[in-house]
Amino acid sequence: MRTALVVEDDEISMRVFEVALRRRGFRVLQARSAQEALDLFRPHPRAFDIIISDVRLPVTSGPRLAMQLAAVRPRIRVLFSSGTPVEGWEQSDRDCLAQIKGRVIHGFLAKPFRIETLDAMVDELLKRGRFLHRGSRGRSRELLDSWA
Repeated sequence: MRTALVVEDDEISMRVFEVALRRRGFRVLQARSAQEALDLFRPHPRAFDIIISDVRLPVTSGPRLAMQLAAVRPRIRVLFSSGTPVEGWEQSDRDCLAQIKGRVIHGFLAKPFRIETLDAMVDELLKRGRFLHRGSRGRSRELLDSWA
């Protein structure tokens, strides 16, 4: 059985991820903050097949969390999700993405999303070692491609 760690502070989004992943046979662990995620991840970093993280979290961000995860387990697969296009992210979060290039296999899923799109992203991230993007087009895609 594959294991996913979902890091999301919005209850509805958390539930959508949980139901979709469980339907696919994943064991799902939940964290409401980056610190909670690290507390779950650090004791058994190899137990997690994929991390799904909101970009905007309390105290720190999803990209900063990914940097910390990569320090424990390089090449971890992280799917970032946000209702904010990349150009609306804090510059420090965009800088984090540039810093994790090559250290984290990551993708971006724009909210709102279709379950089929989430399924496809998870499948691709688990199979491949490259950056993936689904959702909004245009400038976000250009920015993200430059980090891949």
